This record gives sequence, C-alpha cells and structure tokens, in this order.
Amino acid sequence: MLVVFAAMSSAVPNANDLVCRPSSKHYCDAGGCARETEGFQHAEVFYYHHEAKTLTACLWTNCYSDTVSVFISPDKTQKSLVGWLPPDHSPEMYPPMLITMTIDNDNHFTVSWQHQGNGVTLDHGICKAQ
Repeated sequence: MLVVFAAMSSAVPNANDLVCRPSSKHYCDAGGCARETEGFQHAEVFYYHHEAKTLTACLWTNCYSDTVSVFISPDKTQKSLVGWLPPDHSPEMYPPMLITMTIDNDNHFTVSWQHQGNGVTLDHGICKAQ
C-alpha cells in the first residue's frame, strides 16, 4: 500500500505522522550535562501520530505510549507534546515516564525524558514523515 502525505502547512508545524531519531543525547543534573553522540541511536526512537495525538517513545528496554497534550507556539513555528506515558510491557518493573517533546517547522526536535528530581535526559535530532 502506498501512502502519500500532503505538504505541511506553514501555519501548523508537522501536520504528518513522524518518526524521530536522536543524533545526540545529554544527561543533565545540577552539576552540568554530559554529551553522548554514539551508541544509543539503535535503542531510542520516538513516533508522533498527528491525528490521534499519541506519542510513542521506545527507550532501550521498553516502549511508552499514550495520548499527549499538544501545545502550538504563538508564532506557529513549533509544537510541544507533553504526557505521562505508561510502559507497553512490564508495568510492575517500569513506571510511567514523563516525556516532553518539542518539534519545530524544520522537524528538528528536542525531547526530555527520565525526569527525576536530580536530573533529566535530553535527546536532539530530526523527525521524518512516516
């Protein structure tokens, strides 16, 4: 089956379903951030489904997926997706994870995850239409 997506409108960022792959990662805490550029790309991917407003984050040993709140910036150049995503498998081992993802009109993204009182993980990369 062939699926064709319409061109994105400049008024609404990323009107298509997207697959987002990180190219760099930062582990940040009160002492600063450590940058990583290799060795994690195979284990992390994010999927945004525009119509359903769902975000799926596959992070190493599990995927997390649910409906998210979507916020469009006042100038319509980016959108932010925010939600507590439950794990797809083994909820007794993996608690829900807060994920915040911002995507600009050029499909660059920053996502924060593994939020804790003492730090956070940040991924940066590019999204492509599915």
